[in-house]
Amino acid sequence: MAYTMIHIIIAEEIFSEFSLNINENDFLIGTIAPDAVHSCEEFSYKLKEKSHFFPEGLTWGKVDTCTKANLWMDSVLEFYEKNKENINSSFLLGYIIHVFVDIYNALYYYYPYVNAFYGTKEEKVEKYKIESQNLDKYLYTKYAKIYDLSDKLYKGSVYNIDGIITAEQIEKRREYLISKEWKESLFVLENEICTLDSVKNIKEGTIQFIYNNFICKYLLDL
Repeated sequence: MAYTMIHIIIAEEIFSEFSLNINENDFLIGTIAPDAVHSCEEFSYKLKEKSHFFPEGLTWGKVDTCTKANLWMDSVLEFYEKNKENINSSFLLGYIIHVFVDIYNALYYYYPYVNAFYGTKEEKVEKYKIESQNLDKYLYTKYAKIYDLSDKLYKGSVYNIDGIITAEQIEKRREYLISKEWKESLFVLENEICTLDSVKNIKEGTIQFIYNNFICKYLLDL
């Protein structure tokens, strides 16, 4: 769904805008944690569905209706309610917000933007992937110093979520992002669809979505 820097930019905006009384470094680690399953040697989208709290019957990459998105959101909120006292709150909030970004992105970014490309379904998905990766690397070069991003991620504590994700997987994900994925930037302005303007649009819509469905109901007393 959304790539890493989109998650981080939205998380930082939420942290600042709503003055959450949490540890920012642990919050950002939580923001990258759901995708730590990519560090598994035998990665599969079933692992990703599990780390993103997919309810039974939903498939990664095929959340294309409000009904499916609402089922997914209900599953996320159920997990939060059951675990908010048992998992580090800063880390957990980052984790939950990451998944909310993906829920919104599935409906209002992924499908519309993939379908804006020409070609077969497979060609469209591949073009979307390439442009999104270019955009992610560009955003890192633009925001890394502003956010002191590498420093914050290295200072953040990693946690296990039993049966979902391990601290070791999160550590590997953090190291991979900083040392490899973001190491070289690509020229994002060559993108046709996933442009800087698209970042602004998805950011504003996602934050409002997260506020309406999560922040105003669970976080305003933090």
